Formats: sequence, structure tokens, C-alpha cells
Amino acid sequence: MNTQALRRPVIAGAFAVLSALAPLSVSSGFATAPPEDGRLDITGVDVAGYPTVALEVGATGGVSDGANLVVTENGEQVAATIAVVPTSGLEVVLLIDTSGSMNEGGAIDAAKRAALRFLEVLPPVVPVGIVSFDDTPALVSPLSTDRFALAASINALRADGETALYDSVVFARSLFSGGTNDRQLVLLSDGGDTVSAASLDDALAAATDVRTSAIELVSSEANRDALEQLVSARGGTLSSATDSDALEGFFQQVATSLVNRYRLTFTSSATGSTTYTVTAATPTGDVEATISVQLPDAATTAPAGTTADSAGSSTAGTAEPAVTAEPAVTAASVVTDTAVPAATTPLSPAVGSESGASVA
Repeated sequence: MNTQALRRPVIAGAFAVLSALAPLSVSSGFATAPPEDGRLDITGVDVAGYPTVALEVGATGGVSDGANLVVTENGEQVAATIAVVPTSGLEVVLLIDTSGSMNEGGAIDAAKRAALRFLEVLPPVVPVGIVSFDDTPALVSPLSTDRFALAASINALRADGETALYDSVVFARSLFSGGTNDRQLVLLSDGGDTVSAASLDDALAAATDVRTSAIELVSSEANRDALEQLVSARGGTLSSATDSDALEGFFQQVATSLVNRYRLTFTSSATGSTTYTVTAATPTGDVEATISVQLPDAATTAPAGTTADSAGSSTAGTAEPAVTAEPAVTAASVVTDTAVPAATTPLSPAVGSESGASVA
């Protein structure tokens, strides 16, 4: 265990929650090579105050300064204020596949190294819980900020048995405190579900309530379709590694995007089906993320607590309670006190998706 790395200083900041985050109707990023350069992911859309719209964006790699983010609405640039979304309200649960197939090719050892790297990148103030799953899900650690105890729990993991993926997602949902809306599941699995009592629909219901990002270690048992549905339920990302060596980079990428988050707020002049693109310059070229949402018609405004569902229609009464956000600041004065230094392992744009694609 790299105990020196686990003593990294706390990077502080106050937390701002997006109210009424809309599930995304764009495919998530599917990266299949070790991360490099930079990447953007639009992880939430707030239309509760339409015509005011807010986007939540996660950034990795060379995208280290939110001040250079640019938003376009249906191809036209809009003037947006940018505020950092700090991590003091964030809660994370790691779901780690420990089925028997994870013994192949040293996958379980690579998974443990990757999870330790995740803890290293995430600020120590962020509580992390750990769930392992084989025939059944098992609580490895409840939410905790004790990085040394968490690391010891990770190092003790062993692989055996079948894959109860859906049960683990449902179980992991119960670990969150209920005191925050900023909740993230990070799932690692090398195969599709084989023994769960819960269905995919049950897992999707949990993923709709808690943002899920998945890292798939590709195998003959993989079920990408199920993982795509889980991450798309609430703006997560899916990365697919063809070998265990790539896992550490992908875990680092997810952790960095949770630390480097920005809320972009602007007044919309659009109605109906609308496409937003966020672009950022990096040392190796521009990266962008795109999302399509359904805005209200001009004659109506979205009632408080209304979100756009994944099919683009409006659904009243399903949004989480509105929370007063931190005051927005202009792009010229955006504060990045929660940003981590550029990662030692380079990070890359997603492959085969609108989210995180390079436009150099």
C-alpha cells in the first residue's frame, strides 16, 4: 500500500447541489484504451428554473481550469456563469466484482490497485463505502473517511463464485446517508449478472436515484448493454478495458472527474428539443461533450421539481428537492480550489461517443 500517497492534503470547498438533475439522452463515454489527455462529461441538467438552465460538467486530464469552458445551445454560444461544484457533500460507494472469473489474468489484484488509486485521488474528506459481490453482495466497509481502514479492506478482497451484479447495485444504494443528493456509485465488473434475485429493472431504479459510473473489464461473460443502461440512467460514464493494466487509469479518471466539477448556468432562448455542447481547450487540443434535452414550450415554464426524462419528455413530481446552490461566479473569476493537479497517468477522450470526444 502506498501510505505516503494516502496522506495527500485535503483540498477543501463548499458543496453546491444541482436541483432537478435530468437523466441524459446521450450515450455515455465508452473508452477502450488507457486514459490520456483530457475529457469532459455532462453529468446533469437542471431545467427547474427554465428559462434558466444549468449544466453540471465533470473534467479530467488537461481540462483543469473551468474558466475556459464554452457552452453552445443548438450551435450558438451562450453567456454562462461558472461555479465550482466542490466535494464536501459528495458520497461514493465502490462496487467491486469479486466473482471467480476475476482470478483470471490477475484481474482481482489489478482491481485492488485501481481502487487504492481511486482513494488516493479523491479528497480524504469524501466518505467512501465499499461493496464486493460474487454470489451475493457483501458490505466490505460502510461510508468512511478512514483511508487506511478502507485500504486494508480493499487489500483483503478475494475472488470466488458467481456474479450478483444487480443485487449489488440495489444493495449499494442503501449505503448512502440520505443527507446529500450528491451520490456516486463506481462499479467494476468483468461480466454480466448470473445469479441475482433482483432484475435489471430493479438495478436501473437504484441507478436512476444515484449516479453510476462503470468500468468494464471485457470478458466472454460481459453484458455491455446492461452496463450502458445503468450508467445512462443518471449521467454516468462507462469505460471498457480490454486488459487489467488499464483499470488504474480508468479509476483515476472517474475520481478526477468527481473532483473537477463545474456548474454552468445561463438563460436559454430555446424550446423543445435542444442540443448543448460544452467545449474546453487543452494542451493537446479541444475536447467536448454533447447532450440533447427536451425544454418546455415557449408558452409554458417548467414547474419546480420537473425533470426531463431519458426519452426527452417532462415528468412532474420525480425530481429531488430543490437545494439552494452556491452563488455562481463569472468565468473570468472561477475558483478551482477543489481541482487536483494534472494526473500522473495521462487521461484520454472517450472513444465512440459524443461525450468526451476530441475535436482537435
